[in-house]
Amino acid sequence: MISDEYSLPPAEKKVEYLLLHLGVPSPQHPPSTKHVSSSNRAANHMGIKLQRISLDYEKGSHTTHRYMFRFPYFRRDDKAAVWIAESVIYATNITCHPFGDPHEPAFVLPIPSAMSKDIANLTVRDLIDLEERRAPLLRSVEYPRLSIGAVTQMIDQCVSAAWTAAIALFDRECFHRAARFLKESQDEFYVWPGQYAAVLADEEASPQTGWERTRIENALLLAFKSAEALIGDPPKNDRKLKRKIGALGINPYEPIGHPTQMPLYKFIRKFSKDRDTVAAHGSLAAANIKTRDMFLYQDCARYLLMSAIEHHLGMKVY
Repeated sequence: MISDEYSLPPAEKKVEYLLLHLGVPSPQHPPSTKHVSSSNRAANHMGIKLQRISLDYEKGSHTTHRYMFRFPYFRRDDKAAVWIAESVIYATNITCHPFGDPHEPAFVLPIPSAMSKDIANLTVRDLIDLEERRAPLLRSVEYPRLSIGAVTQMIDQCVSAAWTAAIALFDRECFHRAARFLKESQDEFYVWPGQYAAVLADEEASPQTGWERTRIENALLLAFKSAEALIGDPPKNDRKLKRKIGALGINPYEPIGHPTQMPLYKFIRKFSKDRDTVAAHGSLAAANIKTRDMFLYQDCARYLLMSAIEHHLGMKVY
């Protein structure tokens, strides 16, 4: 996005923002519109006007359903727009699953209000042309043809949960940071629900190549940073650690792990130790982390974050 100090052309001073990557859920059976009330509630909380729009790639071609939002009076505020878009995209990654290109840094595209007012005739091709015509300092995406048209549509319940969780990420910088680290960890390593049983059953599975080891070590570091964003560096005193966990609305004695379980606060100690011995220091010949352990550590970080979000909101996300 452009710098606040950059002088904008008059046509670019009033804008709406297209949310990139995440689409509006398609109609499903049985019908469900939870995402409508959840997204409207989040938009009201964030102080934005939200639209759900239909956008053809080209006139007469396939249609996608997208989110577009604006600030009052079409005020341009790229920094605030990015914070909102990141809150939604990070929340989608942690409540649903990873999606989109992990190397794509842009989450919103500003559209001049004069152009967006004719939304019925606007196409993805028009937006690509708009971005390609912009001066380099005004551009939001590096590869418009790849980024603007690509969209992922998920089921209503997932998107509804994402918009609900996004409120907490919007409110609290530590939640926003924890979600960012967890998303980046999932970009490096992720176990899909259908793979849970196989991963948990194989206690010896571990990365076999240098590339795999790098990915899983990065995932471990990022997952721990997500937990650290919430509880800080785990204090050596168990009582203080339990108090930090409890402040998030989480029982520090909650059992976690596989096949044997231990209290959450002890599991976090193990998490911290493996972060230090397996992934944190390039000068050491680190031990190879087991795939099952990495899955459990990432699941622990997600549990901490989701529980903290629900405690903040005073409600379940799902």
